[in-house]
Amino acid sequence: MFKRCALRLPATVLAVCLVSLCTAAVGQEGPYPARPITLIVPFPPGGAADGHLRTTAELLSKQLGQSVVVVNRPGASGTLGPTTMARSAKPDGYTISQMATSAYRLPFTQKVDWDPLKDFTFIVNVADVPYGVLVHADSPWNSLADVVRYARENPGKVTFGTSGQITVPHLAMEELGLKTGAKMTLVPFKGYAEGVTALVGKHIDVLIESPSWEQMVATKRLKLLALTGNQRSLEWPDVPTLKELYGVVGVGPYGIVGPRGMDPKLVKTLHDAFRTAMDDPAYKASMEKFRQQSAYLNSQDYHDWAVRYSAEQKALLEKLGFLAR
Repeated sequence: MFKRCALRLPATVLAVCLVSLCTAAVGQEGPYPARPITLIVPFPPGGAADGHLRTTAELLSKQLGQSVVVVNRPGASGTLGPTTMARSAKPDGYTISQMATSAYRLPFTQKVDWDPLKDFTFIVNVADVPYGVLVHADSPWNSLADVVRYARENPGKVTFGTSGQITVPHLAMEELGLKTGAKMTLVPFKGYAEGVTALVGKHIDVLIESPSWEQMVATKRLKLLALTGNQRSLEWPDVPTLKELYGVVGVGPYGIVGPRGMDPKLVKTLHDAFRTAMDDPAYKASMEKFRQQSAYLNSQDYHDWAVRYSAEQKALLEKLGFLAR
């Protein structure tokens, strides 16, 4: 039918018809989002941020009218997921990722082919994550001072686990060592599950991790010696902070980013969906369950924070002797 009609149409009219057909084909997905969105979590399942973001994904699905599918992509101290996205995903809003703070440090410690401030679109900052310093229930150490004392007297013999190198808990322990003279040996893991398994199996002496360990502390399988936040926890009021003991703070803010060059309209749609989700009782219950601390920043404020944080982390790495030469 189209062929027969085309033969009778003037060339100019035919051209308009063809343009209209092509435009319809290109725009056939409809308004964003027209299909499921992938949310990358750059750590294995089981951690606090993973659990919280899975709840968040369910709430986003309701807001956006499309499924938001969580995909775990651990590795490279939490940078493999977002950096792979930055290199390979289209800036169409259908692939976004959690951005861990390690992404702002790694470029200062080794050669990488990405830039944390230039290769991403900043969507929204979500939360702060405090960490706990844990030992096995059978450990002879009952305080962080016990650990520090032993590590000073036995340099390198105390092993401590974290979710990767050059992460917030890793640097907190390195800064602790710098201030106290305690020399400890890092054992990096891909995520919480590997680390806590190693601690329970007594393959490491100390674990510094986000609060997915609470049940194991409550059932006395692990001992919680200290927390890394700015203030004591309401749930563990008798547990001191690294700040009050040694002047060290270690919290891990994280947010959501997309590939560089996203349309501001897409960014606003995603930002607004996250912001609305944050007011949902299920979201707040998830924050409480996984001991996340609210740290909302809009897209522009999140970007501005990242610029400042990157400079601060460079200064810290230089102080600890981790800057690449």
